[in-house]
Amino acid sequence: MSRRRGLPTWLGRAAVLAILTALLLEAVLQAGAAVVWFTHRQNPTATGADHTSILCVGDSFTFGFGKTTDSGSYPAQLEQQLAQQGFDGIRVLNHGWPGKSSRDVLAQLDADLTELRPRIAYVLCGANDHWGRPELLELETSDRDPATPPVGGFRLEWRTRRFAAWVIGKLRRASKPFDAHRAVAERIARQRRSWRAAPDTVRGTALVAGLVDVDDEALCREIIAEVLEQHPDSGPAHAHAAWRYCMLGDVTSAQRTTARAVNLLPAAHPLRGKLLRTQALLLARHDPTAALGAADAAAAANGGAGLDREAVFQIMVELIPPGVLQVYEAHLRQAVERCRAVGTEAVLLSYPNAAPRLERSIRRVATTTGSDWIDMAARFAARIDGQPRDQFFIPDGHCNDRGYGVMAAIVADDAAARLAR
Repeated sequence: MSRRRGLPTWLGRAAVLAILTALLLEAVLQAGAAVVWFTHRQNPTATGADHTSILCVGDSFTFGFGKTTDSGSYPAQLEQQLAQQGFDGIRVLNHGWPGKSSRDVLAQLDADLTELRPRIAYVLCGANDHWGRPELLELETSDRDPATPPVGGFRLEWRTRRFAAWVIGKLRRASKPFDAHRAVAERIARQRRSWRAAPDTVRGTALVAGLVDVDDEALCREIIAEVLEQHPDSGPAHAHAAWRYCMLGDVTSAQRTTARAVNLLPAAHPLRGKLLRTQALLLARHDPTAALGAADAAAAANGGAGLDREAVFQIMVELIPPGVLQVYEAHLRQAVERCRAVGTEAVLLSYPNAAPRLERSIRRVATTTGSDWIDMAARFAARIDGQPRDQFFIPDGHCNDRGYGVMAAIVADDAAARLAR
């Protein structure tokens, strides 16, 4: 009887303790938020909240690599085109720089937003993530960084719920990479057992091709060596091995297996064209122009039509490892959040060269964050309407002044519509 009476008492005490803990946590969060607001509060006009500027961040395509004059970049031409449309007071600021990765852009973004408080921020990056393979940068996930204070009075709201959501989100994000890794590992293990049970070239090629999702470098090398030893005359197996070596950054092994695959595959084989592009990629690390020349010559020697001037860029993007794309998407999501926290509209841009894998990542981020993105490649192609692309690009795949003008016109249409709201 005493146990039955003691149970409700214990539950009641536990409930009271939980409520008091929650109230104490809420009080601490409110006090902390109030201190931050009081310390960093500013006059709205002092922060540039009138939004008279547009910020363009990114890599060499934003910087304007390939332009012949200081006014040739797309941000510079964007300002000119907006002025022609009646937006004379809008400044367009070019914060692009060659070689920047998505991490570099995100790391600098808070400082840019704090200083400039732009109306719109156009974000174009990702191509350099292939070479740089940046590590994930996780900024604080609060609404805004302490350096970018809220405008107006202190906002009283229930903060424990948001804190709990932040903790849950952290735990979910931490669990996803493990789950994904385990699923890939299990699939590769099944494929490997199947191939060992019946070691034909089809299963062997499929096993090597499946390594595209595997982050374990030692395992990749072990499986590739095992399959190629068993199937030394399989052109497809050598081709997929070459592409995986590229993703591992092993240029020597990639060159060797690419050359072997080219020799093994018949001239009409569908993988042959992609292999020639891989050879261009291997040269592109040092000399993109020479890479295009070598690829054109190789294609012509094998009865192909040659490569266009965007080949090196497209191949580079195609070979971005899945793990790098996950980091890229995380950086883009944070960039959108940082912009939104200070009242800046973030618009994601794809490249004027077709890059389907990057475009899919950008589309996913835009969908999950509720932001906008511009399919630059599709709109660029529509604008030039069949004109020779070498009139708009330099040999390494960057735009020339005319190409950046097309980019500016596409962005100007978007910016004008936003400024007119």
